Amino acid sequence: PGQDGFEICAKVRAFEELQGRRRTPVIALSADPFVDGGKRALGAGIDRWIIKPVTMDTLTEALQRWSMPLDSTDGRCGA
Repeated sequence: PGQDGFEICAKVRAFEELQGRRRTPVIALSADPFVDGGKRALGAGIDRWIIKPVTMDTLTEALQRWSMPLDSTDGRCGA
């Protein structure tokens, strides 16, 4: 409570870094169509920013891409 998705994702990324853990893929679904929201999402460590209304194709693509095995070089999924 009292935190938005950007703040929570930034905290998750900081925890992963501190603990030496691999990145957990984060896909954000938002009604905010403005570019600054997408930039803020990337800055917070969100991997995929999807604007509503979302098509099944867009959602399927994002889930398939970010559920791929981790890349051993940078710890990111589907990158």
